[in-house]
Amino acid sequence: LNYQSPNCYTNKLTYHEKIYLDKLFLYQSFCFFVRILNVADFKITLNFKISLTYEKSKLSYLELDYLGFFKNLSQSLDQKLLTENGLKLIFPFAKSIIEEISQKGGSVPITVKDIDYNLLEN
Repeated sequence: LNYQSPNCYTNKLTYHEKIYLDKLFLYQSFCFFVRILNVADFKITLNFKISLTYEKSKLSYLELDYLGFFKNLSQSLDQKLLTENGLKLIFPFAKSIIEEISQKGGSVPITVKDIDYNLLEN
């Protein structure tokens, strides 16, 4: 279920990566959504989807929605700055969950690339 209200800011920054290793195919996608709850509060949802197939058989599939609630203590309402700071706080935790699960899961270890914050839109 995905619900978005008119107050929901969806960033166009999405990341897709396809890696082919012989008969092994790894697909990763990442996007995020920011929703302003009121004047001082907002939330960011990170969405990761990762699938691993060998020939045409699906070996593993991982989907993670990671949510962070934030309170804006400054007077700044700069959407880009709030989004960047929120992502810098929660992205490392989501990244470590994915990498740890893939390493301990007995499959191919997955590495999640860091976000290029310069690509964030105003």
